[in-house]
Amino acid sequence: MVDVIATQHLTIGFGATRVVHRLSFSIAAGEVVALVGESGSGKSTVALSLMGLLGRSASVEGSIHLSRKNGETCDLLTLPERRLRAIRGNDLAMIFQEPMASLDPIYRIGAQITEALAVHRPMPQAALRTEALRLLRSVAIANPEACLSAYPHQLSGGQRQRVMIAIALSCQPRLLIADEPTTALDATIQAQIIDQLRQLRAETGMAVLFITHDLGLVREIADRVLVMYAGRIVESGPTEAVFGAPRMPYTAGLMRSRPRLFAETPVRIEPIPGNVPNPAHLPPGCAFHPRCAHSQPGRCDSGTPEPEACAPGHQVCCLRWREIVA
Repeated sequence: MVDVIATQHLTIGFGATRVVHRLSFSIAAGEVVALVGESGSGKSTVALSLMGLLGRSASVEGSIHLSRKNGETCDLLTLPERRLRAIRGNDLAMIFQEPMASLDPIYRIGAQITEALAVHRPMPQAALRTEALRLLRSVAIANPEACLSAYPHQLSGGQRQRVMIAIALSCQPRLLIADEPTTALDATIQAQIIDQLRQLRAETGMAVLFITHDLGLVREIADRVLVMYAGRIVESGPTEAVFGAPRMPYTAGLMRSRPRLFAETPVRIEPIPGNVPNPAHLPPGCAFHPRCAHSQPGRCDSGTPEPEACAPGHQVCCLRWREIVA
């Protein structure tokens, strides 16, 4: 299976502070990979780096290889802005976390949807409007004609989120980066959007990087999961393998801290103590060790664990995972 995107040793810093450390991962055509972890772990920073949207204050090292629709493979970190503009929206698209901050407040919704279509899929004005209406219907906007004429502030949060999804899907990208795409949606609309993503990946081979805090949704949609903590991937593998038998104490902590509505017996939520560390002042050794119940002084606070295979396709960064399992 062809990789749509592959990063090697991706490292991101702001000034003297590194916030992402040597990330290497790939996503194949038609594959959904979930990126999970607490707020502050670096998930959105990784997403913005793939899109080339971090700004000049960021330093990005490593490589990000993208397989484009035209068959070309390129390293996004070496491309000038002019070439990146031809890729954004067409080969790469992103559903941003906060649609009110991403939609332009002075332009009507119709203009914002048709802009990407006009740039990447030129067509007559009437055809642009027809396609915009189709996209809005596909994300369950009740009155798409009125929505086209509205400004972002005239829509509800859920409607704005659906408009963002419509814009991201408008050119059928090779890779869709979805950063908390269903946060503002009710359960019915969320199910419709997830079904649409499944259909698109089946029809077009679209790959998806799905960033979310909803572990139940990850289990439903993702083929593989990457667990991120303090700028590193600390566990990765097939979704059922990682969630069914987590080897990293942090992953197990995330699983214990989620609500379980349909458990046969009441299950007490066990939050992970403490907070994600400041990237400028990471603890020595394993960054999770100050919060970990299995931390061993002199070992976990001295050596930074490297990824290690614990099962086929399943990797973990933990010096004590064998002892914990035993």
